[in-house]
Amino acid sequence: MFSRHNGATRSRQNSHWVLAVAALLGGVLHAPVAHARPGTHPAAVSSFDTRASSVALAYRRGFMTGGGYNHVSYNADFTSTTGVVNAQFGLHYLNFKAHNEAAANGVAGGAIAMFNVPLTRRLDNGLPVVSVAPYLGIVPTALISGQQSFLSFPAVLGLALPMSPAPFL
Repeated sequence: MFSRHNGATRSRQNSHWVLAVAALLGGVLHAPVAHARPGTHPAAVSSFDTRASSVALAYRRGFMTGGGYNHVSYNADFTSTTGVVNAQFGLHYLNFKAHNEAAANGVAGGAIAMFNVPLTRRLDNGLPVVSVAPYLGIVPTALISGQQSFLSFPAVLGLALPMSPAPFL
């Protein structure tokens, strides 16, 4: 079937896009500068071993001048039957204390997709001696305290080169 397009309708639609892009750029250019601080985000990847699905509990403690951080994590990793694709989901509790600031407590959740492509032969246990592992995902984080509170949605993009020269390493 044939339809007629009204030129006035098309120009109104284009003006909506122009306004939307202008509003987005104005918000981005006017936004305050974000400062990434050590210890305010959990580890995104829990394991580079894509041979089998797994569950991991982890604790990390870090020290810095006048403070430190504590992270407690629960990660569930699901592997494809080929052992090449791995989906990792994490739930994290964070405690962060910087010099002369109140302690901040928060939570984070992560979703990472990892691909592990063997570059060399596999050992008897199925682990490749050397592989390349690109990964991507997001780890939204919320930290709350009296002096500082923030919500961030950091995108994670990385490339790892896992090596296992011996079956027990």
